[in-house]
Amino acid sequence: CCCIMQPQTQTVKSGSAIFRRFSCPSVPKNRLSALSRTLHVLMITISQFTGWFYEIDEMNYYHRNSLYPLTYLMPLGFILFILYLVARYRQKLSRRQRIAYTIYSIVPLLAGIAQIFIYGVYLIVFSMGVAALVLITFIVLDQTEHYYKQRQENTALKTDILIAQIRPHFLYNSLL
Repeated sequence: CCCIMQPQTQTVKSGSAIFRRFSCPSVPKNRLSALSRTLHVLMITISQFTGWFYEIDEMNYYHRNSLYPLTYLMPLGFILFILYLVARYRQKLSRRQRIAYTIYSIVPLLAGIAQIFIYGVYLIVFSMGVAALVLITFIVLDQTEHYYKQRQENTALKTDILIAQIRPHFLYNSLL
């Protein structure tokens, strides 16, 4: 099997922290993931000296080379993995969490596709900022909702405790 993120069973105070623990029975798959990330960083680093993905000319202009689309494979894989997790654990996620994680995945994905064709505009950076802002907003909304639910439960429990304390005294006083 591959590495699977297990959904958290307890409520987390941070609200949207859904996937906390990894269950990875297969060590070679972890190594494969680490190897692919390392290879991606190495390819981009080496490209600065070889011009595989891009080059900067003597006028200090940036030019993409034919292998440039390969730089999007690793981020695309991570985005697709997040979408897979959202689909797999959709019953365990709230509607708000599903929307937040989907937006967090789709917006950069669309920006990345557009950036392949639009030259000179940093759509990825802007889209990640917007997606992170949406995700933070949903986290704050979840935390606020959780706080008010907890507050309501605490009030109900305090009322139940007071009623439980009053009942024996009422019975005792009515019998006298």
